[in-house]
Amino acid sequence: MLPVDNKSLNGKTSQLFRSRLLEELYFKGYPKLSLDMIDKKLETLYTSEDKKSVSAIAPQVLKDLVGADAGMYCILTQDIKSKMFYSPIKISVRCELRSTETGEIIWKAQSESTARNFDFTNKGLEKK
Repeated sequence: MLPVDNKSLNGKTSQLFRSRLLEELYFKGYPKLSLDMIDKKLETLYTSEDKKSVSAIAPQVLKDLVGADAGMYCILTQDIKSKMFYSPIKISVRCELRSTETGEIIWKAQSESTARNFDFTNKGLEKK
């Protein structure tokens, strides 16, 4: 379970999504690895100035670092379009499970949800 590639405005969203997804995978029968351990091992791939996207990490590197058979890559995006009296928020998630042997995609899924907010003032829309 790699860190979520977060393209949204909220930094905590990706952490919450990642921990929830890890719990779901555990209940499906996958072994539970410590997220902190995974993050510490992946830090060796990043230099302090160069923070690459998680999707740029090759699946074969995961096998060497963690000893995993597959890696879960997720991208979280958020799109907010504010208009007069109306502010829809669209959140999208795309996940891929890639083999560390071949790099091929074993499983993938995409989902999105839209929340619609209405108010008479811009401050009211921002609060919602």
